Amino acid sequence: MAKLTGRRRWILGLPNFLARMQGLVMDFVPGRPFSTDNYRSLTVDSVCTVDGFANLGIKPQSMMASARQYLGALEDNARLSHNRAAAGRAGHSAPTPVTAAEIRSGSSAAAAAAANNRAAMRP
Repeated sequence: MAKLTGRRRWILGLPNFLARMQGLVMDFVPGRPFSTDNYRSLTVDSVCTVDGFANLGIKPQSMMASARQYLGALEDNARLSHNRAAAGRAGHSAPTPVTAAEIRSGSSAAAAAAANNRAAMRP
């Protein structure tokens, strides 16, 4: 996901002792972002031995392949690419043309395109 969105995330492995201490401390943090219960559940493997996907007729996909489908235009790089295109940079397409009638009709795609076009016009 980090590669797909162009973000850099650090993943640090903690020894069991520190992970347990983290859970104990986080038990008292408002909203409990992590708890001792989370720590205990992470110590148990969550891998099944039966191919349930085949039983359901589902062909598994990589996370990278399926993430592109639901991130789409919401991904930061896509938004920046659209803004570059609106600015007239070479190699990019022009902004999406949208009429007021399309926006009034309630088309979410038209409204999103209009919002992106307005954002691209800001200095």
